[in-house]
Order: sequence, then structure tokens, then C-alpha cells
Amino acid sequence: MILPAFGLISQAVGLFARHSIFGHVGMIYAMISIGGLGLVVWAHHLFVVGLDLETRAYFTASTQIIAVPTGVKVVS
Repeated sequence: MILPAFGLISQAVGLFARHSIFGHVGMIYAMISIGGLGLVVWAHHLFVVGLDLETRAYFTASTQIIAVPTGVKVVS
């Protein structure tokens, strides 16, 4: 849900500043990786279904990993 807003804001900033955004290619890769990682963190919302420890550890780690490309996108 946030990816379209990221794209719109990035394009608007570049348009009104009348030059390309610093790290444009990195920003594109970050948005692609946010979308891809977002597909594998779907179960972090399932707190009460009784997931076993290994499954919870996997989804916890993948949820934290998605913060890296999000940080790249915000900084770019």
C-alpha cells in the first residue's frame, strides 16, 4: 500500500525540483525489493494462530530485513 505513495512522492519531488533525484536507480531497486520482501512477510500478522518457534523466527527475521530497502528508499 505504501509503494505507490513512495513512487508518487519521489516523482513529484523530481518534477518540482526540475532535476533528477539523487540515487534514482537505487530507489527503483529498493522499491522492487520492498515489494518482493513484502510477499514473504505476510505471516507476521498471525500472532495468535500458534506458529511454531522456527516459523516465528523466520517471519521475525524477514520482517526486520525489509527495513533495509525501506531505509534506502527514504534516504534516497
